Amino acid sequence: MLSKVRKYSAKENIAAFDFVRVFSAFGIIAFHFSCHTNSTYKPLFYFANGDYGFVFVTVFLMLSGAVLYYQYADNICLRVFYYKRWKSIFPMFYIAFIYYYYQKVFETSSWSYNGSLKALLWSFLGMDGYLSYRVSNYFLVGEWYVGAIVILYILFPLLNQMCAKSYKLTVLLTIVLYFGMKGLYRLDMWKIAYHQNLVVCLVSFVAGMLVMKFRKILKNRYVFLLLCF
Repeated sequence: MLSKVRKYSAKENIAAFDFVRVFSAFGIIAFHFSCHTNSTYKPLFYFANGDYGFVFVTVFLMLSGAVLYYQYADNICLRVFYYKRWKSIFPMFYIAFIYYYYQKVFETSSWSYNGSLKALLWSFLGMDGYLSYRVSNYFLVGEWYVGAIVILYILFPLLNQMCAKSYKLTVLLTIVLYFGMKGLYRLDMWKIAYHQNLVVCLVSFVAGMLVMKFRKILKNRYVFLLLCF
């Protein structure tokens, strides 16, 4: 099984993935630059129906779902999969966090400058940014996106299995979950921002998986034109 996974995971790289990733990364940089400017002109900030940050994050989530499905749709070893996902996020995250944490410790002369050291557990799990709206912790780096993508990586093997057994049921459950969540937002039951809600992130992630699953069909010019309308 392990050898099969390694062989399958070494699939030829798709150049379009890299192009979209780099383009979106520059878009996110421009968006955050616009957020911190005092000028009335803010490039790549808001448009008529929302902001570009949400657009580029959605693209990143779809890309993540598509890439993982491309690599692991047929063969997946959980131990190898989770190790690779951990390695892609946490080593650099820990290095950055430890640097800024020690900076704060020296500034405040306290290891527990922001409350109980037990709250460092959220940082160890990469969930401090995602849960900062609800619990007090030592959130310093990584933004909310890190926590969201960690959860989606954990869910991917289950989502992959669901798509394999019945993609129609997977789509139906995702749609029901999404509109149920929107209904709760109207009742003001959510505190987290809409675009950070795990259900919204899940919709984008699953959409990316389905785009990759049906990529041959979507290449048809008539199907593409139909979707455009």
